[in-house]
Amino acid sequence: SQDQFNQQQSDWGFMSFIPLSELYDPSRGYLVNDTLIVEVEVRCNPVENGTAETFSVSRHSYVL
Repeated sequence: SQDQFNQQQSDWGFMSFIPLSELYDPSRGYLVNDTLIVEVEVRCNPVENGTAETFSVSRHSYVL
């Protein structure tokens, strides 16, 4: 998903990401040993004034 953030567009996130029935379905492979691994990549492209921001990518495990 791509989104642009500025003074006019400050919303972010998803109202719905994945149905829980799909998340808990063992054949989908999202949960392994009751653990969900979420990985996120954030890229910031140069803005109009030529500067850019950089964010680190982190990985988190959640036990359900």
